[in-house]
Amino acid sequence: MVLLDPATAPLPTGCVYKPTGSPAKGGLVYCGKGAVSPTLDGYDFSLHGCIVFQSDANATGRVTLSNSKFVNGPGCSFKFGYLIKIVNGNSDLLLINDLIDEAYPQYTTPLVASVVTNTATASLTVLNSAILNASSRPLSGTSSGPLDIENSVFAGFVLSSTANTGQHGELFLHGCPVVQAVYASIVYRNNVILVPADCNGTVTAPFYPNGLSEKENEIHSFVADHNVVVTNYAGGVNSAVASNISGSVANNIMTVDAGYTGAITVQSTVVRLPKGAAATVMSRISDLQYQLSGSVPDGTFTGANTMRVTTSAALAEMAYAVLYHYVTITNNFVDPTGSFSCVQNLGSPVGNLDMSGNESLVTGTPITGVGYGAGGAHCPPLF
Repeated sequence: MVLLDPATAPLPTGCVYKPTGSPAKGGLVYCGKGAVSPTLDGYDFSLHGCIVFQSDANATGRVTLSNSKFVNGPGCSFKFGYLIKIVNGNSDLLLINDLIDEAYPQYTTPLVASVVTNTATASLTVLNSAILNASSRPLSGTSSGPLDIENSVFAGFVLSSTANTGQHGELFLHGCPVVQAVYASIVYRNNVILVPADCNGTVTAPFYPNGLSEKENEIHSFVADHNVVVTNYAGGVNSAVASNISGSVANNIMTVDAGYTGAITVQSTVVRLPKGAAATVMSRISDLQYQLSGSVPDGTFTGANTMRVTTSAALAEMAYAVLYHYVTITNNFVDPTGSFSCVQNLGSPVGNLDMSGNESLVTGTPITGVGYGAGGAHCPPLF
């Protein structure tokens, strides 16, 4: 199949090509007034140094991007940027048979997400697609509408960081600002997810079906079914850890005293910094100095240590919601190496839970229960 050039090929009614329309002054395909359920099928958005796709509130119905290629480049690489964005309004978005590659680390400017849907209650559907090498999150949005992600591949995300502990990540960040919003349906089915060792060490969980804290959101239905998930130690299995670290932080540079045990490695997480802060080691400046992520408070510290753990929960973590009516976590295959646990619930009530058929890729034995081993959960080979 020969893909079409968005700069020269016909576009749907209401959609135009702007050669310098993106925030980085690269190409932009913009759908607005007059665009009614526009479908863009078989386009190559990687041309001309990367072309951003964007639609606004004047576009109506469902935006469909199918059989198309999106690869980051100078025309799309801008801070807090994106490759695809529904700016506002309430257009549904369907991605089907697409390749979306943020191309990190060739392009290191952190995007807010590869795909952003800043709508109210519209749906996002991702089918038979691949989203690769995302610097932050593959998907992010403000809608409380249905989320359906199936038969897709996600390899590499949270590869860059600007937050204090590294940019915590998940496949999709639910950012609905509405108080007491009800998320009708969140579905992840038949997907393959790889959290690589070169991530920044702070993935919350691949599946994070939550509203925002203090918004009193409800989740009506959350389904994670027949997914394959692999996590890794940050920095790789041979990466060392360090303990009994003392020193100081100034302007986000950590200077350590000689005499700690083990080794401080890039991409490991340092805990017990000044004021209890934690941060990711972004780079090594010298034997005793390291650049940290985020904005760590200045000051001295003692008793710090590093961790290689990449992921909080290898499969799913529930939090913040005032109620999960129905939770179905079934028939998933998980390698939790580099995680604290397999499935977590940080205090939200669950009305009906079906957790069955989940299996460790490492041991071939069942993954059962929510939480840690002390609470009766089983997450082999961790516990």
